[in-house]
Amino acid sequence: MFGEDLEYNSLHLLITDGATYCLKAGRGLKELFPNMMHVACICHALNRGG
Repeated sequence: MFGEDLEYNSLHLLITDGATYCLKAGRGLKELFPNMMHVACICHALNRGG
């Protein structure tokens, strides 16, 4: 998808829902992309809690 030109510092934000597999994937990607911030969608979080 990104090709070989992807720089590890170029990914800054990952937005997913709060599913367990998404959170786990975010933790794994954080190791490869140390500058990345993983944000879970607030709408999904509110829907689960409501």
